[in-house]
Amino acid sequence: MYKMEEAKKIGLKKVINDWIDKKLNAEYIIAVKGHLVRSVSETIISNFLFKHGIEYKYEKLYPKLVEDRKPYKPDFTLDLAGQKVYFEYFGMDDRDYKEKQQKKIALQQKYKTNFFYIENARIDQLENILDMKLKNMGLYIKIEQI
Repeated sequence: MYKMEEAKKIGLKKVINDWIDKKLNAEYIIAVKGHLVRSVSETIISNFLFKHGIEYKYEKLYPKLVEDRKPYKPDFTLDLAGQKVYFEYFGMDDRDYKEKQQKKIALQQKYKTNFFYIENARIDQLENILDMKLKNMGLYIKIEQI
């Protein structure tokens, strides 16, 4: 990337923008919290949770064994008042992806976990849908514009 003296010459803002562009081109985006996520939608979700003070881990290993013994990492593991809530964002439509989606939902149902998901939401509606889902779980979050 850039050395500090180079960064001073061209400006820190440009350095940061160049770095973000590299991450976007590598199919990862950096969220406000400082970790990489895999899509614009997951960035919006991550930033929403951070903005509203909701503790979460991104792609944390699920504590139960799954059918095929492969590691399962839900998109987000929320910590809501000491209670774990698992959240998946399903943003694709192809057949293989749908099968994986159904397996993830069935796994969560099998272990009777606190779980919710959002499927194929428009980016401009994602925060409102997430707010509504959390309210349906008994949480109130005030959406504020930054």
